[in-house]
Amino acid sequence: MYILGVDGGGTKTKVSLITDLGVYIGSAISGPSSIDTVSSEISLKNIQDGLQQILRENDIEDIRISSVFAGLGGISSEEDKSLVNSYLHKIKNCTRETVIHSENDIYNAFAGGTMGKPSIAIVIGTGSVAFGIDEEENSFRSGGYSYKEGDPGSSYDLGRKTLKTLAKVLDNRYPTSLFIEEVKKELSVHTFSEAVKMFDEFYEDRTLTASLSKLVTLHADMGDIHALKIVEEATDDLALMVQAVNNSINLSNKELAIIGSLGNANTIFKKKFIEKVLKIDKTFIIHESLLDPSIGACILGLKNVDIVLSDEKLNKLKKI
Repeated sequence: MYILGVDGGGTKTKVSLITDLGVYIGSAISGPSSIDTVSSEISLKNIQDGLQQILRENDIEDIRISSVFAGLGGISSEEDKSLVNSYLHKIKNCTRETVIHSENDIYNAFAGGTMGKPSIAIVIGTGSVAFGIDEEENSFRSGGYSYKEGDPGSSYDLGRKTLKTLAKVLDNRYPTSLFIEEVKKELSVHTFSEAVKMFDEFYEDRTLTASLSKLVTLHADMGDIHALKIVEEATDDLALMVQAVNNSINLSNKELAIIGSLGNANTIFKKKFIEKVLKIDKTFIIHESLLDPSIGACILGLKNVDIVLSDEKLNKLKKI
């Protein structure tokens, strides 16, 4: 039996293939498959392309897939799931007997975070979202409405706060600082008119805005007053998301997995976030994700055919 896991986002898709015994076959990266980014035809093509790449690289000519779990960005309703499930059945190596299941991509991050155990996972990258499932399969999600809501605590959020701080410095509402002076230099913005033009460029460019987060964490580590304020506000929001999930489910295993480069970088940002989580509950065990999200999707694919891997087999997948 072969299990296909799909982690589909707005810029790329990663697919992984394992057997029902937990043996890793391979992974591949292809184009986007998030349903709010590309059409169903393109999404299917990119998933299929990733699978075919794995088969070619492993000299596998033909297989039958027993289970597919696809966690795709943009899935937010039962209608979305039905749409995705319908076109996943068209994958060349699937049959009528293939078990197909799809969810939002936060499920992949969660399953990879603690290898599917009841816990909470929080994504702190370009975007942000917290999600947890307790021992009785109750689940709850906080955040993750998209960058248009703000993605509190994310790299995008730090970038937006940087631009707002810059505006207040430019018109003397705030005093300047080394951080803001570097932002001015980085963006070549020193006047009102230059700022207005720059805001138009950054407003809906999520990636460009998120790139400013590195300046925030760098200068927060150096003690800059404006950068520290941004970090304090962002980590407050993230801790509030964890608290919302924790209060909404009855979780015994107080374990939190942090997914994303911003959340895992060794900076004051991470230190402050962890301190605030431990104030919610000092028993929380906090760590980085244990498995790649696409492998997390494979674990959920196994679960859909009632297969649970031993800890020994799961630990082998941690090295992928």
